[in-house]
Amino acid sequence: MRKRPRKAYLRKAQRYLESGAPRKAAVLYREVLAARPTDRGAWLWAGAALAEAGLSAQARESVDRGIALDPAARVGRLFLARVLYDAGQNADARQVLEQYLAREPNQQAEALLAASRVRLGDRRFPLADLPAAPWVLARLLGAVEDAGREPPETPVALPEAPVRGAAGDFRRGMVALRAEKWLRAWRAFTGARVRRPDDPAAACGLAVALYYLNHFEPAHHLLLETLERLPPTYAADGLATLGKCDFELGRLPDAVQRLRRAVAGGAATPENYYALGLAWVRAGRPRHARRAFQKCVTPGFVRQRFETIIGA
Repeated sequence: MRKRPRKAYLRKAQRYLESGAPRKAAVLYREVLAARPTDRGAWLWAGAALAEAGLSAQARESVDRGIALDPAARVGRLFLARVLYDAGQNADARQVLEQYLAREPNQQAEALLAASRVRLGDRRFPLADLPAAPWVLARLLGAVEDAGREPPETPVALPEAPVRGAAGDFRRGMVALRAEKWLRAWRAFTGARVRRPDDPAAACGLAVALYYLNHFEPAHHLLLETLERLPPTYAADGLATLGKCDFELGRLPDAVQRLRRAVAGGAATPENYYALGLAWVRAGRPRHARRAFQKCVTPGFVRQRFETIIGA
């Protein structure tokens, strides 16, 4: 380990782990351990980072080393359950967590146990209070979303009467979008396009309204036509909406690619991270889904999704 203080290494490693760079985190934990091989916490956190990176065997070895340094410390069992869960060993994770919780209450352990039970097909249990811990909320949300799919949304009926353009339609459309008044936004942006048919911003606004009204194919088509002409102010949001349309239309590779570009380009909203996580879930990439979900989860949202899909 270089001359940088141990705590600085650990803080930086934690930031790497939380930001989705577990391999970099593992390197720093190993540097700490090279200087202090009896650092139990570094062994445990190195195991969590290795598990997050998909290196299950190394993760288990690291956690076992940490537990061996202080077998009586209960926290090591929680790290072991995390490693087992990330390795897909759900029954083993469940057993470890049930043994842990028989001795002491812990919200993070309860949430990880819920995720393990959902993965094992158990739908008949109440959900305990959830912690504000993104790492475990993301795992629970991923398990819930993978457990069941909601039926496709029915498109909202659009008025058949022609819309006439009027001054101020674009501004009214933007106000309606912010207020989540989707039909009002559709009407305003349709009017704006009557007056300004070549305006890409008006077309983007109309596409966003169509997306939220569940008209995914027309929204997708409109965005493809105008995306390259959008001003920078609207480009990332337009790309994110296009990616979400891709997802709804079952075009997962395009959805993942566009949503990743959108959040990197400035559209880093909880909704877009959630959509990216969903796309990764449907693509069978749970580790990638967790990294996206960690950017958007709250206890209330995860509970709402649990109750909607699991129905407990």
